[in-house]
Amino acid sequence: TVKPSPIGVLPWKTLGPYFKNDSIVGLDEYAALPQLLGNNEGTTRFVAKDFVLSHKPMNADTRYTIIRKGKLLKDSEGEPIGYQVKNVGEVELMNANSSQQQIVRVTKSNREAKPGDKLRPIEKFDNADLVLKASSTQIGRIIANIEDRSLIGKRDVVVISLGSAEVEPGMVMGIYAQGPAILDGEQPKYELRESKVKQLFSASERVEQPAFKIGELVIFKTFDNASYAWITEAEKHMQGGEFLGKP
Repeated sequence: TVKPSPIGVLPWKTLGPYFKNDSIVGLDEYAALPQLLGNNEGTTRFVAKDFVLSHKPMNADTRYTIIRKGKLLKDSEGEPIGYQVKNVGEVELMNANSSQQQIVRVTKSNREAKPGDKLRPIEKFDNADLVLKASSTQIGRIIANIEDRSLIGKRDVVVISLGSAEVEPGMVMGIYAQGPAILDGEQPKYELRESKVKQLFSASERVEQPAFKIGELVIFKTFDNASYAWITEAEKHMQGGEFLGKP
């Protein structure tokens, strides 16, 4: 099994790009954000220095991040957690066009913005290195790699099922994998994940395998219903669904 890593720090230079470029936004919150509409040239791609008409933001901030909706994240029960969003660029507010619309100027482009991209106030970050500490009673699961790759390994960033009410940045958790249940009989066989055959077997015939530690991760950014974590140790590739517990 993987031995616990010595508790230390995780440097900001490792994490900074993920703080700035990736977020999770709840479905209702995302729907309520103002969006880019179009420009006076009738184009559908906007870059730095372009003036664009948008819905009027509700608060008084003058600079906003442009974000784009990606994958819909769901927990292990299939319930929606929120959207994975990418930072597309930044805008500053110009003159209000009406009570509903606003002219904005694109001031920074990470990629081309387009109609339907949303505006969100720029987040403020504390760029101090993360001081690490072990988790205690929290139990969670890995949901997915934020890059949406099928395999997850060391130094990858993942979404986990624990939110800001349960965990905080710097918390270290162990990663545990459990093999499929075994249906005990004359010819033992593995239970398929999607199989309904377990309903035909009694509890005494269905054997749950123990969970073995296969790695560790550090939580570095929390949201309402999920968090981002950096995988610091991994004995094997993962696919999502692995359990999280004390390191």
